[in-house]
Amino acid sequence: PCGKIHILVHNARHGDERFLEETCHFVPKIQDLTNDAEEPIFLTQGWHHHLACGSRIVVIFSASLRMGVLQQTVYLTTNAANEAMARVWATELGVKYGVTVNCAAPSLIATEMYYASHQGILDTM
Repeated sequence: PCGKIHILVHNARHGDERFLEETCHFVPKIQDLTNDAEEPIFLTQGWHHHLACGSRIVVIFSASLRMGVLQQTVYLTTNAANEAMARVWATELGVKYGVTVNCAAPSLIATEMYYASHQGILDTM
């Protein structure tokens, strides 16, 4: 493709903090797992023909993916899916279209959401 979009950024969303026992009974959060995994696929699929030659896709997810943080089953599962997509797209889109795909996994940032987290979560970080 040789379109006009030079960069496409996917950012993993904030997830609901629930223990595993609660997660399966909270169906809307399971739907988040599906949506959060599908949305980057559909967005990239729909826009990749509009990417400029030599453009970039950046997939952002949480560094907590490697930490086994409490109550993050759904959120970190979608983060893992996003990382896997980025690795596949780096090969697939790189070879076929010359698009560079990178991942960024920033660590914790002291925001209101961070300070509002459950103490058990903060302790594991």
